[in-house]
Amino acid sequence: MSADKDLEIDKPTNYADNAVYTFIFSENSLVPEGGYIRIDFPDDVIFDAEAILKVESCDPAVATCTVASDNERSIIIKTITQVEREVQVKHKLGGIKNARSYAPSGTFAITTFDTDSVSVIDIGFNKNVATSTAGDITFEPIGRESDVNGDINTYTFELTTAIPMLPTDVLKFTVPDQIVMNAGGLITLCTPKNPDDEIVCGISGHDVQITIKKLAARDLLDPADLTNYSQKLGWTMNNIANPASVQTSDGFQDIRFLTEGNYLISENKEVDGAVPVTNLAPGIIIDSNLFQDSLQADTNNNYTITFTPINALPAAGSIKLKYPE
Repeated sequence: MSADKDLEIDKPTNYADNAVYTFIFSENSLVPEGGYIRIDFPDDVIFDAEAILKVESCDPAVATCTVASDNERSIIIKTITQVEREVQVKHKLGGIKNARSYAPSGTFAITTFDTDSVSVIDIGFNKNVATSTAGDITFEPIGRESDVNGDINTYTFELTTAIPMLPTDVLKFTVPDQIVMNAGGLITLCTPKNPDDEIVCGISGHDVQITIKKLAARDLLDPADLTNYSQKLGWTMNNIANPASVQTSDGFQDIRFLTEGNYLISENKEVDGAVPVTNLAPGIIIDSNLFQDSLQADTNNNYTITFTPINALPAAGSIKLKYPE
């Protein structure tokens, strides 16, 4: 098979259904009428056997296609005209599901055979594909034990991914600056909502990384089947301090799932981040005192007011006092 070869996909989105792959190549040797072209798929690219046989390259006027009986990962194309040597040909096959991540797929191989279907003519191609559009992540509104400014409490998270999650996948996201992790000198721990899941959580400043170690499959009889895995993940994180005011926080940013090899799988695409937090109740001022220079009535006086806020006062914040009438 010549060096003039390529592989194009019409849908570059991770795990997209019904993508059409165009195999472009030329032969070093003639393939006779009634010869065969065998395309072997890598394990990480899935095709629908019925859909793939209905695309234009498998039109009976062009060729006949079958799924290989010895390997359901291969397509056999029987030519109805001869394929000339060193003449570029294109074969479009559809009903294909892309790989899950930006990682280059496994290798596609093409072998051509004589009319007896066993005598090899050419072998090669050896191309892979890579996607360039991540799947979607939807972040659900965050549950909290308290909506009081500065309270240290437990946050409950839940997300839905367009692409099934697998063990060893890594979730990364950035918490808004207004929210404090490891609050009050305590350690923030992550706990999966499903007791059959297992996750490991790492926190550095406002950056969170959760590695999936184990996931509950819907059908444990075939845990290797991606469709058996949930596309929802729920977990709690304790010892988090609410924002210090009732002003709405920034959104959670850079929410993305990656493979163990750091290839992007899916991401949240909200420009301003997801699910900001809004408190509904102020914190309580503690240890407040008022001192007077003089206790004499109807006298100009100096008042000294001291108090200890439960939440830190920002540099650009303000203190408002309401005097009695």
